[in-house]
Amino acid sequence: MKYDVIIVGAGTGGCATALTLGKSGLNVAILDSKKQQKIGDKVCGDFIDPAYFRKIRDMGVNLKDPEYGKIVVKKLKGFLFIPPSRKNMLKLDLGSERWVLDRYVFGQSLLKNVIDEGVDLIDQCKVVTPIVENNALKGVTVKHKGEKKNIQADVCVDASGFHAVIRKQLNPQKTYMDRNILNKDTCLAYREIRTLATDIEDSDYSHLIFDPDNVPGGFIWMIPREERVVNVGLGVHLGLRRPPRLRKLFGEILSNNPIFRGSTVIKAGGWRIPLRRPIDTCVWNNLLLVGDAGSHVKPTDGEGIGFSMQAGIMAGKTIVKAHEIGSFSRNSLWHYNVLIMKVIGLVNGPLELGKREIINLTSKQVQDLFDSSILDAEELYHLNSGNKLNFGTIELLKKLWKGKKVLPFLLRLRKTIKNMKNAKKTYLEYPESFDGFLQWKNKIEHLYR
Repeated sequence: MKYDVIIVGAGTGGCATALTLGKSGLNVAILDSKKQQKIGDKVCGDFIDPAYFRKIRDMGVNLKDPEYGKIVVKKLKGFLFIPPSRKNMLKLDLGSERWVLDRYVFGQSLLKNVIDEGVDLIDQCKVVTPIVENNALKGVTVKHKGEKKNIQADVCVDASGFHAVIRKQLNPQKTYMDRNILNKDTCLAYREIRTLATDIEDSDYSHLIFDPDNVPGGFIWMIPREERVVNVGLGVHLGLRRPPRLRKLFGEILSNNPIFRGSTVIKAGGWRIPLRRPIDTCVWNNLLLVGDAGSHVKPTDGEGIGFSMQAGIMAGKTIVKAHEIGSFSRNSLWHYNVLIMKVIGLVNGPLELGKREIINLTSKQVQDLFDSSILDAEELYHLNSGNKLNFGTIELLKKLWKGKKVLPFLLRLRKTIKNMKNAKKTYLEYPESFDGFLQWKNKIEHLYR
């Protein structure tokens, strides 16, 4: 079996790649281990900034906004940031909506669009091993409905999520891709969709609770969906200490919150998320990485739907150009790296450094930060988004005085912000070809030591 392109994984990144390739005239297949009817049934925060759909259209892919009431189940006004004591909370009105998706319906809608574009879906198809010949990826060996077979292609896209079933089986000394995501860069998450017995206060806001003594390096979220239905979950950082049993911890947290009394579970599940900068190179000979497989996820909160779709579109366009010149080498695909690093790396690279500082806070330090009002809700949001905070000298001195209880943290944060600026500069200098890559990689690894 031979295709021009095979895409492993029919999630948001894989489908965005397929949609971009759909009208190219190339023979494309998208593989997924699930049955067709189960694709899109993914454990997720279900939350997205609708601006991503505008960005996708600006990139040349005609993807309409998801239908409200069917795919978009709730429109939120902003965030409610909640400290351990549940006092001195910060409310942020964004001035624009954020959408909560029915992740399954959204995934099925994307898949339908992909199939309508003439892309072959091979479901219930599990990748066993990559096929490597002459230092290049030539396809994959799969197990499809109990039968082993080889599927060859000019180009393969690994959009298989955290487990990165192709990337992890390749020799990193040849690909220069990290084979495994380290625990210090991994979040373990658990989530339930619940129906509540009572109404929710501030039901137009996403609730984020920061209590690191109980949820190490992470946070608890409650995202309102339909009436009295919520997406509630938690994420913990695996690199700090022995991870807790998430379901047990989750149950204890819910039992102490009266809003969940009498609530019922609709669905539940857990997953792992890479919380780091993008893999330093997302291409090899005949291979591109998209989405979680390339660590295209926001390190501070795990947001990944929008980034994965942007990456998929950039991958699809790169593949079309490679077919036009008839070359699929690392050098021919390298422009994808440049796009990834200057769009996603420019944001997520610096945020990884910020994450490293924040995850070491104690609950007392978090509470002191909220109590002293060092940052308001808008400043906290911009910090999490990687946006620059501009303080005049007098305002800065006032904040330092307010934050005298957490002055050591503020001094470390000042150094971290300087390193984040250096990281941003380094991503802007990402090499235009493989020739300068090893020198760049040494520089970025030194910065992230």
